[in-house]
Amino acid sequence: MNLYVIICSVNRPEVLNDTVKGILKQTKLPESILISVACETDVLKDTRDLANVDVRIAPVRGSSAQRNYGVDCQEPNDNDLVVFLDDDVELSSNYLETMVKLFQRHPKAIGLSVETLIGGRMVSREKAQECLHNFQPLPVEQLTIRSNGKHWTCHGCNMLFRAQLLKKERFDENLPLYSYAEDYDFSIRAARHGQVGRVAGVGFVHLSHSSGRVSEIRRGYSMVANNFYLLNKKVTHLPLFKAHIRFWLIIVCKETWISLYRALLGRNADEIDYSGRVRGRLMAVGDLIIGRCSPKEILNGKRFR
Repeated sequence: MNLYVIICSVNRPEVLNDTVKGILKQTKLPESILISVACETDVLKDTRDLANVDVRIAPVRGSSAQRNYGVDCQEPNDNDLVVFLDDDVELSSNYLETMVKLFQRHPKAIGLSVETLIGGRMVSREKAQECLHNFQPLPVEQLTIRSNGKHWTCHGCNMLFRAQLLKKERFDENLPLYSYAEDYDFSIRAARHGQVGRVAGVGFVHLSHSSGRVSEIRRGYSMVANNFYLLNKKVTHLPLFKAHIRFWLIIVCKETWISLYRALLGRNADEIDYSGRVRGRLMAVGDLIIGRCSPKEILNGKRFR
């Protein structure tokens, strides 16, 4: 079982460089590390010069589009693993080796993610490395796959799929730019082909750097528009009737109120523009009412600057 790593990166070359160097220290190295970017300046020369690194310029900027382009540039066998990583992650040295063994122990598993050891935003590389140094991983025999309950779908910062799945399913490019909820969408569709879930007890930290991401106005809009789009696609972990109720009560009302409350308090104002997020959410709700809400609306430069 070979490994093929795909990293989608947007305008964070220094962070990306550190992540790639970490991957090259793995006890089981991938066949290749393909970096899918939208422009040349997204990757440092030092990164390009590293062994086994292949940089490709995707024709369209956006997480879903860059992931698909990366897949198209690879030629794995059906039972090989394709590993999707964000450019701001820190891995224990045996992360890839452990996940290969886990897939071998669970032949029905088709897509897995590892739970991050540190939650929240803006974790420093140093703090992540310290956390991994002090972390005691579980033996592979004790690892379990959580495929139900709350938050069982794959998380976009680290996703491993059997290559055979990627011949049947594609990331939805109707979810542009940051492609909010594209991991949820892909996970629900992947679960039609095999077991999908999350694993705890493996060394992994998502740094959650905010630089290079879309504005919070666009993100807020996407949080509403993309979820509504997925409902129309009938991509949901709930019965459709319950999913519609959840959309209006939780996604629209509750989460917008939480963002508004945090904006009024000035909570995490140095990290997250909650005022912008609320504005984006309300713009999406307005578009829902007049029937023009679409994930691609965030590409409208006249409304989103």
